[in-house]
Amino acid sequence: MRRARASTGSSLLEVTIALLLLASATIAVLGAQLAMRAAAADSAARATALGFVDSWAELAGAGGTTMVDWERASTVLVDPRFKQTTRDGLAHVELRWSRGSTASPQDATCEPAVSTAVRAPRTCVSLAFSGGGER
Repeated sequence: MRRARASTGSSLLEVTIALLLLASATIAVLGAQLAMRAAAADSAARATALGFVDSWAELAGAGGTTMVDWERASTVLVDPRFKQTTRDGLAHVELRWSRGSTASPQDATCEPAVSTAVRAPRTCVSLAFSGGGER
């Protein structure tokens, strides 16, 4: 009789441990899904930015970049800033944007970090192209 009572208590303890393991696994899965959602949003923003920079480069060859209000055209990117530099027939266009309210476009860097344990998503893209003249 005593043996039956002792086994009942241990099975309750086993169920409690199993529920704790299940809860921790559920929290881990939710964290992974939230991280993937943030990574997908950053990837979509970079893809949109690359499309805008590519369009800028194509229109720059025709001289039509001033006819487009690029900041207004970009509804996906927050506070987009375009910067074009031309030297010796080569041009470079850079697009910076904010990640919500966490950072300003001036704080963004297009240079990859050399030694960081955590890779922060970059909030800029750049493209070099022929700035006209001889081809």
